[in-house]
This record gives sequence, structure tokens and C-alpha cells, in this order.
Amino acid sequence: MDRIFYTGKITKGELSERLNELLNKYLDELYKNDKVKIEKES
Repeated sequence: MDRIFYTGKITKGELSERLNELLNKYLDELYKNDKVKIEKES
């Protein structure tokens, strides 16, 4: 699991961009391992 170490100043935009990257990476891993399935609501 990635950890975020925060040093110095970071803008809100940079932070949300970084969090999105991590989230997408994490979700990709879950999909690959078949631990999560996406179902569309009808």
C-alpha cells in the first residue's frame, strides 16, 4: 500500500490529483485480483 508523505506546501489540486492516481491504481489491482466487481444499476 502506498503511503503519502507530506512535506512542504502542496496545492489542493496537486493533492486531489495524487489521490486520484492512488485510487485508480488501487482499484486496478482489485479488478485484476477479482476482488471487486462493478455492476451497473438498472
